[in-house]
Order: sequence, then C-alpha cells, then structure tokens
Amino acid sequence: MTKIVHPDDTLNIYYRVSEDTKDIEHISVSGKEDDISNLDNFQNVKKIQWSPDEEQHLDKTFEFDIKGFGTQKVRITDFIRVVDDFEIYESTEDLRDNYNNETEAAHIKTDTVFDGEKALRIEGDGTRAGGNIVSLEEDNTLSYYPQQGDIFRCAVKCTHSNDGPRYGFGFYGTGTQDGYHVVADAQNNLLRFEKDGNTLNSISMEIPLNEWILTEVEWGDPTITVKYIKDNKIIDTMSEDDTDYGEYRGINFVNNNQYDSSGDSTTQYFDGYKVVGQI
Repeated sequence: MTKIVHPDDTLNIYYRVSEDTKDIEHISVSGKEDDISNLDNFQNVKKIQWSPDEEQHLDKTFEFDIKGFGTQKVRITDFIRVVDDFEIYESTEDLRDNYNNETEAAHIKTDTVFDGEKALRIEGDGTRAGGNIVSLEEDNTLSYYPQQGDIFRCAVKCTHSNDGPRYGFGFYGTGTQDGYHVVADAQNNLLRFEKDGNTLNSISMEIPLNEWILTEVEWGDPTITVKYIKDNKIIDTMSEDDTDYGEYRGINFVNNNQYDSSGDSTTQYFDGYKVVGQI
C-alpha cells in the first residue's frame, strides 16, 4: 500500500550533486529531518521542501523545480524506509521477537553504534555453532524488507582479524549463505558480494578492525552494484548481473566466523540497515 501525502504535509526532498558531472545523481524523500542522517556520508547533499496542492498518492512521478537544475521529474515511491536500525527495541528479548534462527547469539547494544543510540551485536561464546538471525517477508515482523529496485545501506564492524560479518538481501531460507550477501572479510582483506556463498565480485581493501564499514547496494534488474563508502566519499564499487533472487525480500545478519583460532568468541556489529532511494 502506498503512502498518501496531504496538502498540510511537508516532505523534505534531498538530492546530491555529482562532483564529476555536476548533475543531480540521487534523490531521497523524508518526512522527518532526522531520517536523512544516513545521507550524511555523501558530500553535496542539498534539500528542498515540498507540499502537494492536493491529496496525493506516492508511487508516481512528480515535478520539482530545483534552483540551478530547472524542472526535475522524479519518481517517488515512498519515504526513506528503515529496514532495521535497532532503535525500536527496548531489550534484546524484543529483538528476538522479530528474528528467527540463532537468536541467542544476538544482542542489542548501546556502547558502539554507527547511527542513533543502538546497534546489533552477534557474538559467540565458545560453544555455540552459529550466529545467524533471519527475518523473512512472510514473517512480517519488520516494517519493510528491501526489494529489487531499492538502494539501501548497512554498516558493519569487525573486532577480530578472522571476522567476516555479512548482511543479506534477497534472502530466502535459514542458512547463513542463502541469497545475496555483502561480506567484510577481514581475514583476506576483501569486501565481497556473494550469492549462496559463492563470490560474484570483490574489492581488495584493508578491512579495519573496530571501525564501522559502510556499504551501499543498488539492487537493479539485472545489475547489482555494491559501493564502499569512507570519509564521506564513494571509494570503490563492484557490480554483477544477477536476477535469480529478485522475488525474495528476506534479510539476515551473520557472525561469519564465530570463533578465532584459539577457540575464543568473536564479536561483530551491524547497524543502520536503511533504504535511501530507488533506482
């Protein structure tokens, strides 16, 4: 069901300008000022405000006059959508109401966050064999699940050189590798884009420990593009054509290497899984 906006509603229309072409390259919409915090990692983000003349359904094309760029035709499908930024959970038990599988490994934490006040921690304890929490669209426990055509982001953090935290989209099962995943592989210094555990493409880069790693995914048809973002800039990208899981909308978060070589537990963090626009 699409949202309805009314004449007394004010939408914030955010757009960024390409440093290379000086043209508008991305537009997102928000009804709340703080919802746009996940665009702060891009330079040249600007804002205009818009209210409709009459009641309007989103999921259609509107025209906006943007100073210096003239009239822009923009298809707005909805407000910025939070997949899960973990802010709604009062406790770890609340988190477990929204996810299935190995939820005993998952905890809500406030001591290290990418955005807001809370983040997800998945850890091992020396005996547990898994660290994979799952939410499928048919579970209907999250307010939104990413779909083909979305542009979305998620941040992860490694704490050990053997870590490889992964977050999923187009996820369809319960296995750690089902569907598509973005993986920060600290052991091999690779940012990987995987399908069912097979690497489709990768970026060779240092995977820092105890620092947040932000990625953005453009889930196109057929091209899926993964971007690595650091210091307010897109540092590198990788793309692959694949449409096999375009119909699936589940997600998961995985502690990809539960234990280090000594048998001690490893801890991995996730935060800010949000849809910031549409292709």
